[in-house]
Amino acid sequence: MNAKQALIDSGLLAKDFSSAAEILERRKALLKCTTGSSNLDSFLKGGIETQAMTEIAGEFGSGKSQLCYSLCVTANMPIDKEGLGGNVIFIDTENTFGPERINQIAENRGINQPEDILKKI
Repeated sequence: MNAKQALIDSGLLAKDFSSAAEILERRKALLKCTTGSSNLDSFLKGGIETQAMTEIAGEFGSGKSQLCYSLCVTANMPIDKEGLGGNVIFIDTENTFGPERINQIAENRGINQPEDILKKI
């Protein structure tokens, strides 16, 4: 039995414990979702990381929702169109999610069937 398993079995280590080597391997699969702003992407070292929860905070009217809607569209776009080809979990704490705005952003990016984007959010 290896040391990690012995510690888990004894209750001294949580079952979801990961070694630094395991974390490094998982991080190799991370992608970055562009924000649409080269300055913000540069500040974020390439964009918003996948496989993580990201909180967007700021003053009323500062563009938080618009950034999130844009990220939703980008994350769903095909990889060959600078997207991630994935799905999105959107946590709306104020019940103000705007699917119409998602459609507008998708249409502006040349997506012919924006409702397909909504199905993946």
